[in-house]
Amino acid sequence: MSARFPMLLCLALVFGAGHARSSYAPLLDNGLARTPPMGWNSWNHFHCNVSAQLIRETADAMVSGGLRDAGYQYVVIDDPSWTFRVSTGTPLGVQGMLVQEPAPDLQVWSKPLADGSRAVVLLNRSGLQTVVTASWRALGVRGSARVRDLWSHSDVGAMTDRFNATVPAHGVVMVRITPVTGGGT
Repeated sequence: MSARFPMLLCLALVFGAGHARSSYAPLLDNGLARTPPMGWNSWNHFHCNVSAQLIRETADAMVSGGLRDAGYQYVVIDDPSWTFRVSTGTPLGVQGMLVQEPAPDLQVWSKPLADGSRAVVLLNRSGLQTVVTASWRALGVRGSARVRDLWSHSDVGAMTDRFNATVPAHGVVMVRITPVTGGGT
């Protein structure tokens, strides 16, 4: 017996087994996984020099360059210093969750932080500048809370029941919401 026989037998079993069957498993026609998720990661190009304006410009360039039509759907914002500031003290594995979707192109995401505050993202996927509101009820916050804009590093103020901001077209606003003593998450 040749030393190549076991390898040829394995190849025949692997590649020939599928052809020997009379039928294949049916595919679901549910619209999922027709194309692989395709996107672009900012870290590979900009490293730590990321800003909201730079990400918006990059997304616009991807659209005008035809990448959206080619199947690209995501721009991953990956800035380690920003991520570290937002998630400091948060146990590993805790990730943001969609908590509100007031309209098809508007979303509110929230991530609990170790100190009881929350990182909150107001996302506008529409082509128009829009006011997006995050309700305390959806965030699990009671009473009033302090709001801090994480990109401008400025305090917005104390709010009761909700926070809203004007979010640019295809834009994001990110804040930290900290319940005032007596309120909770």
